Amino acid sequence: MKRLMAVMFALASGLAADAQTPASEGAPEPLPVLMSYCIPGDTCLSCESEMPLGRVNKLLEINLSDAEVLLFKPDPVRSGTRDWKWFKTDEIFSRVVERKYGGIASPAADPPMCRDRAPLKGSIQPRDGVWKLTPSPTVTENCEGLDDPTSREPSRELRRWENPFRGRLAEEESFADIVQTSPNAFLGRVEIERDGLVGESLVEVHSPTSMKLFFLTRFTDPAIACVVRFSLEMTWDAES
Repeated sequence: MKRLMAVMFALASGLAADAQTPASEGAPEPLPVLMSYCIPGDTCLSCESEMPLGRVNKLLEINLSDAEVLLFKPDPVRSGTRDWKWFKTDEIFSRVVERKYGGIASPAADPPMCRDRAPLKGSIQPRDGVWKLTPSPTVTENCEGLDDPTSREPSRELRRWENPFRGRLAEEESFADIVQTSPNAFLGRVEIERDGLVGESLVEVHSPTSMKLFFLTRFTDPAIACVVRFSLEMTWDAES
């Protein structure tokens, strides 16, 4: 039980190096998901996500069709917040979506990969240096018999973030595990197939010196209701 809890915590933290099962040789490459980020009447940026369609649908809890453009735009009810909404568009061309929701289509014929496109308007760049990491208590739901053997004391780590920031907490983290959902929010999903676990995360950038991370780990088998949750406050502490 202690090993399982440790694995669940590592997965939720994004620390499990073997989280993704590599695709078998000869397996067909999945079509990239086209994503358009639009501020109505202002601007749109489109890109190709590295996360395959099936995982995008699971992460965002939608039913996007193959080759359908996924639209992200500010929540009209809560404009100005970091929470954006996402929508299926029934379109297969990002330029059509851009003209409809932003008014001006980008001149590029082919959208870049999401890791290569320009930062979204309003994006905040975290500051390089020493960051203080303060974890919350771990909360378990429907996990009878599972305890948490790992100490969660505050720590300090030197961080140099990629610029522009793309939601990765470490260089070895794959872009295929992350979907940006607004200028300063990033959702993630990783799996450990052999343990039947899935971890989901939310990274929020509040300012150049403040971030908050939320983690959830559960079993892929819906019959097992155990869920592990915790969060992590990150605050810039000093220059490197």
